[in-house]
Amino acid sequence: MVRPLRVIGECWPSNIWYESSGNGTLWQGNGMYKLRELQSRLPPLEVVADLSPSNATFESIQTLLDGRADVSPDTWGATYQRFKLVDFSHSQNIFGTYVYSGRSDNPALGNIFIGVFDPPSCVLFILSMLAMMATMHLYLRREKPGFAFAASATYMLGNCLDQPLCPAALPRQSFARSLVVYFAAYNVIVSIMYSSRIIAMLTNRAQAGEINSLEDLLRPCHEHLRVWVSEMSFVKEKLSGLKSYQALGDRVDLFRESADDNRTAERFESILASVLNGTHVIIQSKANLEAMMTKIYGRSGVCQPRTDDFRRSRDALFFTSSVWLYRSHL
Repeated sequence: MVRPLRVIGECWPSNIWYESSGNGTLWQGNGMYKLRELQSRLPPLEVVADLSPSNATFESIQTLLDGRADVSPDTWGATYQRFKLVDFSHSQNIFGTYVYSGRSDNPALGNIFIGVFDPPSCVLFILSMLAMMATMHLYLRREKPGFAFAASATYMLGNCLDQPLCPAALPRQSFARSLVVYFAAYNVIVSIMYSSRIIAMLTNRAQAGEINSLEDLLRPCHEHLRVWVSEMSFVKEKLSGLKSYQALGDRVDLFRESADDNRTAERFESILASVLNGTHVIIQSKANLEAMMTKIYGRSGVCQPRTDDFRRSRDALFFTSSVWLYRSHL
């Protein structure tokens, strides 16, 4: 009697993910399609859903190594490290890996401070504001005993925001009045500089918020962003030799799936939320990003987030061949 071909199948509902189109809602997926295609061509077929736990590699690969399954018909990226463990089928597809970041209606104004002035200029501006407040308060206290510092701070802060000074905030002494007028002129100059930088960002075709390469992540306007990379994914192996990736240093945060499906879904949900919130970007293929959403949906039943919620880099960082995995003892 011929032993059934043991094929690893997804435990998540039909390996589905959520997409929307102009015609409405679409449900897409390929896990069940692959299993049914194999079932029609290679009967009998046994679907293996109970995978071997592993801290060193993916559970599917460990299941093949343990001899509990024969084939994993998924979109595996072909890498040298995986080839040392299992065998590859012929290439099934070619897919790209991109940088995904949070989408905003106007990415040029994603952050109105970072990228407008460098950190030393921001520090000097804050110090000058404090000096204005303290100086004006000292002169006003001489002329008006009991004048509150909070009032002086409020008047000067309003002036920094292009509000005219209240007559009550102008000292009567000529030198002090000239000093306050000088401060007001300084605020106008800084305001003009700031406005001109914002206008330049708006009119620049290469918007400040766009991230199309690893080099873009090294730009000063993106230095606050951290980078999510899957610890056991082919992405880490492909990027590790690039100087631009190495230059990211401790800004790279690695993540991995947990043996507990609910914990994995919660982890993925927090990771994608941090990307949408603008604190992180994630380097993933479209298929793996959709797989993360599948796991979130499998736990919560909520069709969020969607791939349309993210901004993808214009060009792929690299392309990888998609293969099925099997053991050569077949």
